[in-house]
Amino acid sequence: MMQCRVCAGGVIDDGKDIHYPGALVEIEDKEAAGLIKAGKVREAKPPLHVVVDLDDIVEAIGALDKDDDVLWTKSHKPKTEVLSSILKKEITAKERDAAWAIYQDKESR
Repeated sequence: MMQCRVCAGGVIDDGKDIHYPGALVEIEDKEAAGLIKAGKVREAKPPLHVVVDLDDIVEAIGALDKDDDVLWTKSHKPKTEVLSSILKKEITAKERDAAWAIYQDKESR
């Protein structure tokens, strides 16, 4: 078994649950290899203490498909797990909210 994280744009249905981008899932090694090659999941690595600038988060938000409900919360904010998957670092709600405010300000100009 291999621990994997679902990539942005990927959705995994294991027959029991549906796993959305950013979700951590356990997958049989052979199946995981195919999903990694297809770009649907990546091998989960231990969290790195990487500093991500708010501008990086703002840029990731701008790259999200605004029409893909899987990527957004019910309150219409980008999901932290999606941003974490894109940036390869755990993004907190506080970081997301700060970047979201900057993004919205830039979009309103």
